[in-house]
Amino acid sequence: MLDTAIKAAKAGGKILMKNFRKEHHVHAKGLRDIYTNVDVASETEIKKIIKKKFPKHGIIGEEKGESNTESEYVWIIDPLDGTNNYQSGIDFFNVSIGVAKNNELIIGVIYDPVRDELFTAEKGKGAFLNGKKIKTKQRTVLNHCILSTNPASTLNKFKAAKYRRFWHKLRAPRIYGAKALELAYVACGRIDIYYNTSTFVWDVAAGIVLIREAGGVVKKFDGSEWNLGENEFIASGRAILPQVLKTINR
Repeated sequence: MLDTAIKAAKAGGKILMKNFRKEHHVHAKGLRDIYTNVDVASETEIKKIIKKKFPKHGIIGEEKGESNTESEYVWIIDPLDGTNNYQSGIDFFNVSIGVAKNNELIIGVIYDPVRDELFTAEKGKGAFLNGKKIKTKQRTVLNHCILSTNPASTLNKFKAAKYRRFWHKLRAPRIYGAKALELAYVACGRIDIYYNTSTFVWDVAAGIVLIREAGGVVKKFDGSEWNLGENEFIASGRAILPQVLKTINR
């Protein structure tokens, strides 16, 4: 399955690069949520590759909905994570593909076609960037850490209050606008902490596998284990997590 996920992610990435910085038909799904004809074309190609190899598997796609989600295996696809960046000509976007077995995440593939960086992980087998093993950073001091988050974490009054409790203690807070790729950056140590308050499953499925297989942790704000379908979480190296939880829950 990992090989198929890689093949599909690269095929989607090829479509993204072919159409990058060109005119697109833009459709609104919400106040800050859009999709383009390129999102749809990428998802169509990805699904085609998956269905050819695994016709009985379920698929959840951001743009074209769900099919056969009662299957033992379900593929979770974001054909263009970072659509706002993409549409604006900002080169920070990716293709994200996760696989769950009986609702447990087992495979994650994130492909950054701009930099030709392929992040892969399979449960129990480690996490890799272009074939080289990666690990989360194990920093122990908050003011040495780079944190990334999503806009919802800073716009909602209650959620913003939690965020403000510790953002000023960090080396650098960031909002990059492509959640899956940001999680991949946590997995390889470029970002120390990802603080999440609102999400869809296709945004995070692949990245969660990567972080766990890279030696990191994904926990809810109360410190309990995060499960597929839940919203709020902290993703980081193991060493810094206790400080993050203590700060946001004080």
